[in-house]
Amino acid sequence: MTHKNSNTTYNLKNEWNHFSSKNKITQSHASRKMGWSDSFFGSILRGESNLSLENLIKIANFLRISPRRIDPEYLGADVASYKIYATSSGKKPPAQFRAFSPADTNIWADKPVPIFTENQKKPHRLKYFSKGLTFNCTTQDFPDLDENFLNSNTPYWLILRSGKETICITSREKPSFRDAKVLRIVGLHMI
Repeated sequence: MTHKNSNTTYNLKNEWNHFSSKNKITQSHASRKMGWSDSFFGSILRGESNLSLENLIKIANFLRISPRRIDPEYLGADVASYKIYATSSGKKPPAQFRAFSPADTNIWADKPVPIFTENQKKPHRLKYFSKGLTFNCTTQDFPDLDENFLNSNTPYWLILRSGKETICITSREKPSFRDAKVLRIVGLHMI
């Protein structure tokens, strides 16, 4: 999927002009920061190069704006990325950026959410997620994982049940609940 029309180019130029004047940065420096040649970002700004979905997200992340500010028809990405500053082990990160599947659904915890183990026949409560958290969830069962960053963790699933308390299940397989929406948690935000 590529984006190349005058409205998208116009929006991108406006966002870039605002960002570059505020941050005193050149096109070539921005292009290098995004991992491209000195001139590639400029060719996108001029409409000479197609703006792929991946590059749209990379530019939006760099400019710290929503991709919709550049392309109003953007419906959400299958893949986004963020820069890796360091690792908890102190070792060098396996890559400068990590790809991930972004959240498409956010759920706010107005009360603690209990976490249960994967054994659904006789679940065991582990602990709670605190009140005040925002769960960043996706409707995808297993978002694509970045091959540079292997994930051996067991996923967490948020179970939204009509008229009942929301719970969380940690399970390698997507849990099945009748009359419930099951979402994979891909991130948490604290207030």
